[in-house]
Amino acid sequence: MRSASDRRSTAYHEAGHAVVGHALSIRIGRVTINPTASFRGHTAARVYESELFSPTHIIFCLAGPYAQQRAMRTGWLYAALDGGADDWESAAEAMKRLGCGSRDELAFERMTRKIVKQLWPVIDSFARLLLQGTGEIAEHQVLELLESLLGQKAEYHDAVLRVHRFQALYAERYVTAQNAFYAERYVKA
Repeated sequence: MRSASDRRSTAYHEAGHAVVGHALSIRIGRVTINPTASFRGHTAARVYESELFSPTHIIFCLAGPYAQQRAMRTGWLYAALDGGADDWESAAEAMKRLGCGSRDELAFERMTRKIVKQLWPVIDSFARLLLQGTGEIAEHQVLELLESLLGQKAEYHDAVLRVHRFQALYAERYVTAQNAFYAERYVKA
């Protein structure tokens, strides 16, 4: 049996992924805080393989651990190790493909923290809904729920604009990384 603290931690982690992902135009599927053999919770995201190293995907990966950290008032290392290791690993791999250095990593972390803070009321509401119900929100309900929570809120639109401006800084690197990805994947020597 999971503790209430563990369920709460997982709910905020998955809510961070779902809300920030939706704000970044990532199609979000089922969201669950019910554990499996591999995960404590899961947010299904529809991402093309070539987008796995995009700035959007990096922010999506980091949003879960940062939301968890904010809700549980823990340090980043605890949030990264407590359910966020896979997320950090995915973000690190994406940053590596983009040729990011430590300054870039800090920029991604700062941007993700700002987005999580800006969208916090919605993340909080979504996490509470996960905790109130069965611990799972079906794919057909997720979009409707996120749209109703985000609606026309200025914070949502400001967060999206902030990320688009941030992404522009990495556009050339992303195109170069995409080309390398396709060359590795589909071009035979």
